[in-house]
Order: sequence, then C-alpha cells, then structure tokens
Amino acid sequence: MAGRDLSGQILDDRYRVIEPIGEGAMGSVYRAERLKLGRIVAIKVMNESLPDEMSSRRRFEREATAMAKLEHPHCASVLDIGVHDSCPYVVMDFVSGTNLTKLIDQGPVPIARAVEITRQVLSGLAHAHALGIVHR
Repeated sequence: MAGRDLSGQILDDRYRVIEPIGEGAMGSVYRAERLKLGRIVAIKVMNESLPDEMSSRRRFEREATAMAKLEHPHCASVLDIGVHDSCPYVVMDFVSGTNLTKLIDQGPVPIARAVEITRQVLSGLAHAHALGIVHR
C-alpha cells in the first residue's frame, strides 16, 4: 500500500486520506480526516515493499502497540489501528506546524526557541525510555 499515493481513498469507511506528509523506514504517513468527527489525523501505513512481509508486519504492529502506551504532551497519541487492503495502518494525533528539518532550513533558530524544542523532545523521549521504548 505504501509506495503508492492513497490520497482520496477511504480506509475502513472511517478515514478519508487527504495527502502524504512523510515517509519513514516502516511506512508512509498521510494527513487524513476522521469522517464522522471531522477530525484531522495522521495515518501511518506500513510500506508494502518491506522484505519478509510477516516479520515486517509483526514489527509494525509491535511499534503501534508500543506507541499506544505513550501518553505525554510531547508524543503523538495512537487513536486507532486497522488493516486496509491487507496492509496495517496506525491512526495518530495530527501535529500541525513545521518539522525540524524545515525549521533548520529557514536559518538560525533563536537560542531560547532551540532550547525549548530540545527540552520538549527530550521530555517525550525520556517518557518513552521510562516505558522501555527506544526510538530508532
């Protein structure tokens, strides 16, 4: 499923995929809408081209289960999981704003802002580590 654009598709009669917003090692992330609630969410869809599909699927599902344990103001919450066209997906909070790469590309970040961003990231990572979750 990942590797092709899912924009415009409806997943499980609940989520309308709006547009791709990122890609990682395990899959692609899309901005989507929860149809009945009108809520904007992020949906991570497992990359269908991963080697050893069953092993990759188990790893993707373990990642989703671990993420669901994270309840912290600086971690996106898992809202739902599902399977569409035999490909698993995870629904998470959509975090608006620019990403760190784009922020850095805009030029020097004021020290106070850099310190605050670093503090928030480390706070979320510390919470994950306290639960035995290691971000890779």
